[in-house]
Amino acid sequence: MSLSSHNWFKYINEVRLNEGVRDIGLPEAIIDRIEATLPEAAEKAKTWVGNHWKIQQTGEPALANKKQLLFVNIVGDLIKSGVFDSTENATDVREGDSENLKKAKYQIENLKNILLDPELPLGRYNKSFKKILRNLSESGVDSEVVEGIKEGLDDFLRDTYEIKLYARYPSLFAMLNMDTTYYEEIKDFSVDSYKSKDMSPRAVYNGLRDANQRASEILEGIEDPEQVFMQFEDGSYWYDLQVYNCPLEGSRMGHCGGDDRASTLYSLRKWDKNQKESRSYVTVSYDADNDIIYQIKGRANSAPPEATWPAIAELIEELGVRKVAENGEHSEDIEGFLQMNAYLDENTAADVSDVSSAWDEMEEALDNVIANSDMDTDGLEYTPLVSDYGYNMPDRDFLMDNGDDPYYEAYAVVSLEIDLGWPDIETSQDFYRSPKFAPIPEDNWGLPARDFLDASGLDSIREEIPSIGYSEYGETDYRVEMLEGVSGEITAHLVVTINVTTDGSQDVDDFEYFVSQLEQLNEESNVQEVIARVRAELVRGGYAAPNAWEASKRSLLDLEESGDLKNFVIVDDASSLDFIFRDPETGDMLPKSELRIPTTLLPYVRFPNDTKYFDKGAGAHLELAKEMFKGELSRSKRYHIDSPTLNSQMYAQLNFLYRQFQRDQQDPRQQELPFGAKYKRKETALPQDVQVRLSVKPMEGKDTNDLSFYYTFAILVNSRSSQEVIDQTIEFLKVLDKNPQFVTAAVEEILDVNANVVIHNAQLLQRDYNESTGYFNQLYNDLMIEHEAAAKQGDARAEAIVLMITWFRDNFSAMSAAEKYVTFHRYLEPLRFPELRPAEYNRIMTDAETFPASDGPRKPVRFDTHTRAHIRAIGGHAPEISEGIDSLTKSMRRVRMDESIESRVERIDNLLNEADPTYDLRIYKITVGCNVSDVIGGSEAETAAEIRGVEGVTTVRPVADYKKRITAQSEYIPFEIKFELLGSASRVKYRDEILFPAMRRIKGLSMVDWTSIHRTNIQGTVRTVRESYGDGMGGFGGLGGGLAAAQMGSGPSSPRVTPTPTIDDLIGDWSEGGVQMYDHPTDTTNMAYHVMMPVEELWPYCSTHYRGDQISFDGNYEDFIANGAQSPVYLAIGKNGRAKVTGNEDIVWFAKKSGLEEVPVFISYQRQV
Repeated sequence: MSLSSHNWFKYINEVRLNEGVRDIGLPEAIIDRIEATLPEAAEKAKTWVGNHWKIQQTGEPALANKKQLLFVNIVGDLIKSGVFDSTENATDVREGDSENLKKAKYQIENLKNILLDPELPLGRYNKSFKKILRNLSESGVDSEVVEGIKEGLDDFLRDTYEIKLYARYPSLFAMLNMDTTYYEEIKDFSVDSYKSKDMSPRAVYNGLRDANQRASEILEGIEDPEQVFMQFEDGSYWYDLQVYNCPLEGSRMGHCGGDDRASTLYSLRKWDKNQKESRSYVTVSYDADNDIIYQIKGRANSAPPEATWPAIAELIEELGVRKVAENGEHSEDIEGFLQMNAYLDENTAADVSDVSSAWDEMEEALDNVIANSDMDTDGLEYTPLVSDYGYNMPDRDFLMDNGDDPYYEAYAVVSLEIDLGWPDIETSQDFYRSPKFAPIPEDNWGLPARDFLDASGLDSIREEIPSIGYSEYGETDYRVEMLEGVSGEITAHLVVTINVTTDGSQDVDDFEYFVSQLEQLNEESNVQEVIARVRAELVRGGYAAPNAWEASKRSLLDLEESGDLKNFVIVDDASSLDFIFRDPETGDMLPKSELRIPTTLLPYVRFPNDTKYFDKGAGAHLELAKEMFKGELSRSKRYHIDSPTLNSQMYAQLNFLYRQFQRDQQDPRQQELPFGAKYKRKETALPQDVQVRLSVKPMEGKDTNDLSFYYTFAILVNSRSSQEVIDQTIEFLKVLDKNPQFVTAAVEEILDVNANVVIHNAQLLQRDYNESTGYFNQLYNDLMIEHEAAAKQGDARAEAIVLMITWFRDNFSAMSAAEKYVTFHRYLEPLRFPELRPAEYNRIMTDAETFPASDGPRKPVRFDTHTRAHIRAIGGHAPEISEGIDSLTKSMRRVRMDESIESRVERIDNLLNEADPTYDLRIYKITVGCNVSDVIGGSEAETAAEIRGVEGVTTVRPVADYKKRITAQSEYIPFEIKFELLGSASRVKYRDEILFPAMRRIKGLSMVDWTSIHRTNIQGTVRTVRESYGDGMGGFGGLGGGLAAAQMGSGPSSPRVTPTPTIDDLIGDWSEGGVQMYDHPTDTTNMAYHVMMPVEELWPYCSTHYRGDQISFDGNYEDFIANGAQSPVYLAIGKNGRAKVTGNEDIVWFAKKSGLEEVPVFISYQRQV
C-alpha cells in the first residue's frame, strides 16, 4: 500500500471517529430527540445511539398500528384538502395531475410498501419522507397541508425512537447522561462489532440489551452515602438497597437477590484494599410494615459467617425487628442457620424462628384461608358443586428434617346429581339402566368410560375446576343411583364425583386464589349452568330424557323470532332464558324511571342509618341506592343494584295486576251462581317459581345534576322450572307484552315507595336548614355548653370554636341558602355529632384555628371556598374570587369591563409576575385510540369520566372526527388526554406506569394506538400581554399571542360588517331547516375556526364547574394570557335542538376571567347533542 493510500484511509477513519450526531444522515426529528434525551452525554454517545436507531426494524405490533395510522392520515389529509380525490384508490394517477403530483402519488404509494416491510431499517425512511414532502410542495399543495403531513411523519419517527430505544433502555440513557466518560463503557457494543458477528436483527438487539445491562450494573454499583445505615469500627457497614429485588446484589452473593415479601434489602459490605468497589458479605430481607426479617443469607444461600453475627444482631436491634423468620429456606446449611438463630435469639429481643416453624406458619396460614372463606354451605337452598376441599402436606416430617422448604398440594371434590328422567328402569348386577336409552358404561375405566365422559361433557367440567400450577391429577367416578327428584318421586340419577389434586405450591396466595375460584364455582347460577350443560349433553347422546326446560326451550325462543313478543328481548344462557323488558316508547332495555332526586335536594340527603352525608359521584350514588333499595352491587351489570327486596315487591305487585287483569277479562254480564266454592270464579295467581328480577342503576342526569334512576326488569325461566311454571310464565309474558304499562306502573310504585322515606327526610332537613332558626339554635346552644367553659379557661381550640359559631349566630339570618347549608354541613353538625367527624372534623379544626382569638368572631377561612363549591355542585355559577361571600353578587365581567386598558395591563402583568419562578408545572397532551365496547363497561361519556379520574389527568376529549364503528358491539374512539406533571418528571414514565395501567383497568376499554406526547405549555416563555400589543402580529395564537392582543390591545377591534348569528339562530336553522350557516372554517396560521363568538353567549353551554384543580387553572390561565387561544372552542349544534361546548371549554373560562369579549369557535353540526 502506498503512503498516499495509507494517509487517505487514516483520514477517513479519523473523520468517522470524530463525526457527530448531525453527520450520519439522521432526520431532524430524531436528532432533536437525541439531543433532548441525552443533554449531558458525549457527542460520541449521541452518535452511537443514532447509529443504533438507523438499523432498528418496525415489526412489533405497537409500531405496526402506528404505521397504518400514518399512511391513513397522510392520504386523509390530502383528500380533505382536495389534493386527492375521495375515491377508493386515492393515490392513482389522474388525468391533469402535474408531474410533481404524479411523483408525490408514486412516492406515497411506495411509502405504503415501505411501511408494510417489517424488516426495513428506519434509516431508509428519511429519504422517502423527504421525497414525498418535496414533491407535494413543488406540485403546489398548500404549505399548511404539507406542514401537517411533515408533523405526522416527524411524530411517527419520534414514536419509533421512544418505543425502540428511549423507553426500552432506561438505564443506558441514565448512565450516558451522568458523565461523558461513561461512553467508554458501551463503545464496544457498537453496531459494527455486532454486525461483524451476526447480521440479523437479533444481533443489533443484543448489542443494545448488553449495553443497557452494563449500564444497569454500573448504576446499581454506585453507592449513595445517604443509604449507609450503620457503620462499624472494622470498616464494614450496612447498606440499605431500598429495593426488594437487586440483581447486582444477587450477582455479588451468588443467590437470587430478591424477596417479594420484603420492603427493602440490607447488605453488609466492606471496602477491601485496592478494590474499585465494595464487597457484600450478608444480605437481609426486611419488611418494615410488619417489622419482620424474612431472610439472612450469606454467599450462595449459606448461613452467614459467625464473624458477622454481631453486626446482624445490631441491625435487628437498631431496626426494632419484632420477628426473625429465617428458617434456612433455599439452603442446605441447616446446621449453620440453627446456630445463627440460637445466637440471635439470645442476643436480641426479636422472636427468632426455629427451622421447623416455617411449616407450622404455612399450615396456620392455609387454615386461616379456609376459616375466612365463603365456602360454608349450611342453609343453602341448593346443592353446591364443591363437596370437599383443602390441602395436604405430603412427607412433611421427612422434608422438614431434611431442611426442605415447606409446600402443600390443594385438592377439591366436585359432586353432581343429575336426574336422568328414565321412565323404565332395569337392574343389572346392582347397576341401573333403561331399555329406551343408551347404556351408561358400568365401569369407570376403559375406552367405553372415556367415550362416555367425553360425550357427557364431564371431561370439560373437570378441566374447569380451578388448579394451581400447570398440571393437576385426579379422576372422575360415576354411578347410577335411585334418588328423590324435584317432584319428590324416586328416580334414576347420574351421581358424579370428580376428585382433583393440584401441583405443589410454596405460596399461600395460590391457595387463597384457588379457594376464591371454588367459591365462584359454588354460586347458584354456576351450579345450574353446569348441571344444565351436562344434562343437555346427556340428552344429545341419548343417555337421558329431555325435561320440561329442554323440551320447551325451542318454543320459548320462537316467541321472539315469531314476533309474538314485542316488548321483551330474550337472552339465551346455558341454564336459563332471561326475558328482558324493553320500554315500548323508547325501545330501551334500561328505561328511565320517573323517580328523581333534584340536585338542590341531594345535599340534604342522609344515608338511612344517618351516620354519614351523601356526597356526589358514582360511588355515593350506588351507596345511596343500596341503602334505599336494600340491595347489593350487581355482579353481572355494571353500576346496578340487585335487591331481593325489589324482586319480591315486584313479584307481589305483578301478581296483583295479573289477578286484576283476569278479573277484568271476565264478562260482567255473567252472574256468579251460589253453588258453593266449587263453582266460584277462579283467579290464577302467578306460580311461586316464576322468577322476576328488578335491578336499579342510579345515574346523574346529562342535562342537570339531578339523580335519576334507570332500571332493568326481567322474567327468568331456568333449567329447574317445571312444565307448569313454564306454561304459566309464557301466558304471563304474553299478558305483560300486550300490557307493558303493568311493568312501568309496578316499577314506578316500588321505586317511589322505597325512596319516599329518604326524600321526605331530606326535605325535612332542608326545611330545618333554611326555614327556621330552631335547629340552628339547638346546635349553637349544645356547642356553647360543650366548649364555652374550656374557652374561658384559655383552651385555644375551644376559644376558636366559640368565636366561629358566634359569627354563625350573628350572620345566620342574612345568609343565603348555600351559606346556611355550608354552616350546618361543614361546621356545626360535624362538630356536634361524633359519627359525622371522620370525614370532616380535622379540616374544621384547621379552619377554626387559623385565626387568632384577638380577632373576635369571624367566619372560617375556607367558608367562601366551600360555599362556591356547593353552588357549583347544585348547578349554579360561583366565580372564583377572594373577596368573600359579600362580593359574590358582583358581576366579574362588569368589573373588568369597567377597567381602563392601562389598569388591565398592569393587573395582568402583576398577575404573571406574582408567579413563583421556581414552580414548574408542565401540561402534556396525548391522544390514545381505544376500542370501546357497547355491551361491557360504561358509555362513552362514562368511560371518559373514568379516564379523567386517573391521577394527573386534567381533561379528556373524545375526538369525534375520527370515531368509527369497528364491530357491531364496539367502536374506535380516540381520546385526547391532557395531564400535568411537576418539573422534569418523566412524561413517558407517567404514561407507562400510571396512565396506561389505569386505562387498562377500565372495563370495556382496550387501547389500540397512541400518539407521541406533546407539551402544551412551556415554562420561561410566558410573555406579558403588554409585550404582545406592539408586535403587530395577527392571527389567533400566533407569534404575539394575537387573540389576547387583538381584544385587549391599543384599541377596540373594528365592528363587523354584518351581525353574527346567535347560537339560538344556529340551532333553529339546523334543526328546522337543515341549514348549516357555517360550513367551511377560516384557516389562519395556527388554527381553523368558523366565527368569533361572544363569551357571554357561550357561557351557558359550559360545565357548571372547572374540571381541573386550582393549580391547573392558574397555570393554563397564565399561558392563555401570554399566548392567546392556541385552538378554537368546539361547539356542537344538534338536530335535536340542543347545543353544547364539546372541547376547549377552558378557553371560555379563561376569557371570562380576563374580560375577553370573544373567542374563536369551530362549529360542528350533529344529528344528536
